[in-house]
Parts: sequence; structure tokens; C-alpha cells
Amino acid sequence: MSNLNRNNRSSGSRRRTTTRTNRSRSGSRTRTGSNSRRRVGYSSSTRSGRNSRTTGRRDRYSRMSQEEINAAVRKERVRAREERFRRRKRQQTQKTIVTICVLLLCLLGISAFVRTQTHKDVKKESSKYEHLIYNTLKEKEEGEVTTPTPTPEATPTPDVSQIDTTTIESVYNPNMDKTGLEEIDQSALGDVDQIEYLKGLTPNGNVMEIINGTTYVDGILIVNKTYSLPADYVPKNAYIDLTGIDYSVYGINSTAYDAYLTMQEDAAAEGLSIEITSGYRSYDTQAYLFDDYTSRDGKEMADTYSSRAGHSEHQSSLCFDLNSINDSFTDTPEGIWIDENCWKYGFCIRFPEGKTEYTGYKYESWHLRYVGTELAEILYNDGDWISLEEYFGLTSAYYED
Repeated sequence: MSNLNRNNRSSGSRRRTTTRTNRSRSGSRTRTGSNSRRRVGYSSSTRSGRNSRTTGRRDRYSRMSQEEINAAVRKERVRAREERFRRRKRQQTQKTIVTICVLLLCLLGISAFVRTQTHKDVKKESSKYEHLIYNTLKEKEEGEVTTPTPTPEATPTPDVSQIDTTTIESVYNPNMDKTGLEEIDQSALGDVDQIEYLKGLTPNGNVMEIINGTTYVDGILIVNKTYSLPADYVPKNAYIDLTGIDYSVYGINSTAYDAYLTMQEDAAAEGLSIEITSGYRSYDTQAYLFDDYTSRDGKEMADTYSSRAGHSEHQSSLCFDLNSINDSFTDTPEGIWIDENCWKYGFCIRFPEGKTEYTGYKYESWHLRYVGTELAEILYNDGDWISLEEYFGLTSAYYED
């Protein structure tokens, strides 16, 4: 009996052991599966969330038509794409910020280095001057120190052989330094086109330079009865090539001609018509004209309205005559408009009314000279024109007379 009970207990014990073993194996498998899912990033809460979302999506999709489902899917894809775009943009912004910070740090480093070097240089210069002062004081203790007075350097005379006055606008930059200059005696100049180089001051304090027989005052070319041009003077910076040409209405300085075209266009906008009727004249052409006027009216009368050869601004290509070339032009609408507006384009009335004692010529409302807008506004003088001779303090008289 006791043996039977013992055997039964042993059998029960074995069965319990077997059951526990099976449970442990089953639990081990369950834990192993759970651990494997945890390793790949899943959890029980994640699983339940995904299952619930999937179930909810199925339920939602089950109540939708196929078109609605497709639209919802597209919307989800768009949202996902926008999210990816925003993520990339944040990353790019972060990279840009990092790059800017690095550049700022580099600039700060460079600035600190430059300040250090500058401080060293200043310190070195200070040491040098301190040493110089020490030596000077030491010499003073031993005896009087005489400080040499620096001699001002003389302004060098330019090599005028290299200066082509026919293209002086683009070649020669006048030196306006007045140091050591004296006033030029204009009455003693004689034949100006024979002077190679002369520099001095006008009575009004302007700088005058005569270069190879061509006169400039504050950089402005001067041509009148006192100041002539050489017989072979042919300007090279004209609107057309003047080589071999004796007369041309287009033979005007390029800058002056552009200003004329603008003035002509503005006048036309107001219903006015202005035309150049006399432009460039060569030395020989002017000589022929003056001789013709002399034979007709006499030399004394011809000198009041015409220039002798070499003394005409027409040879410089910086002047021209408009329309009728006589006194009838003065009171025309065009003549009145020119008198009131030509200065805006850089032109002046070269021989203003009532200025014969300065210019040597009678009033010519049609004769314009290009001097640039700055000087032209000064000469306009709010409608009371000033001549170049008045402004610069120049004479206008033939030396032979």
C-alpha cells in the first residue's frame, strides 16, 4: 500500500515537472519573440497603436468610395512629402547657420591677428621716434642743433614735345598748382603760336598754360584776337575725321556735337528748328573768308565781325553758327530759346551783347561755343551773359596792332 502511494506520488511529481517544463519552454519562446520585436524597435504599446490605427483606417476606408480612397491616399503622400521637405529645409538651415558661425569665428580671428600686427608696427615706429628724440636731446646738451629747412621741389616742366594739343582732351591733364606762378604780361606775349611752353596766372588768378602755341586757361581752350592757333592745327577728336577737310558743318568736337543733338531734339519738342549752318573751318578757309570781307568792307570793319586766320574758334571745332548767321536770328523764337537755354547743354553765347570791349567782336546771338555745363552756367549769369575774357581776365587784341 505504501509502495502504491509512493508510486502514485512519483507519477504526479513527474507530471508536474513535465508541465512546468513545458510552461517554461512556452514562456521562453514568448519572451524570445517579444525580445526580438523589441530589438527591431517595436513594443506592445506600438503594436497596439499600429493595430488600432490600421483598424481605424480600414473602418474609415470601408465607408469611402474608391475615388475618396485614392484622394485620401494622395493626400497622405503629399503630407509625407511636405514633411520630408520641411525636414530637409531644417537641416539646410542648420548647416547654413553653422557655416556662418564658422566664418564669423574666422573673421574674428583674422581681425585679432591684424590688430596684433598693427600694434607691433606702431610700437616699433614709436621706439624709432623715441630713439630719434633721445639722440636729438643728447645733441642739444652737447651743442646747438640746426634743423635744415627743406627746399620745396620745383614743378617740373612737362615734355611738350610729347603733347598733341589737337587731342588734348584725352591726352593732357593740366596741372592746376599755382605755387610759384606769376601773372603773365599779356601785352608782351607777341605771336602766341610761336611759344613752346609758358605757364603763369591771369589777372583773375586762373592758371594759364601755352603749349606748342595753343593756350589753355584752367583747362579751357582759348582762341581770340590775342590767343591764336597754329596754322597746322587740325583737331582729331571731332565728330568726323577732318584730315584734308577745309569746311564742314559736322566737323564739331564729338562731345560738343552730342550736346548739340540733345539741344536740337529738346528745341524740336517745343516746335523750334535749329540747324548748324557753319561748323569747322580750316586755317586756309578762314584766311580766304577774312580777305573777302576785308576787300568788301575794309579791314577795320571786318575785324568787328570776322577773325583773322588762326584766331577763329571755328578752327578749334568747339564752336558753330546757327540758322541765319545774322542779326535777324536774335529775336526769332529759336534765338530767344537759345539765349535762355543753351547753357543747360554746355554752350555759351561766345560774343554776348554789350561785351565788345572784352571780346573784340560785336554781339552774335547765333555763335555758340562749347565750354561744359559747369562753366556755361557761370557765364550765363542768370541771363546777363559774361564773356570768357571777363571771367578769366583775358585780353583780346591783335599784337600787330
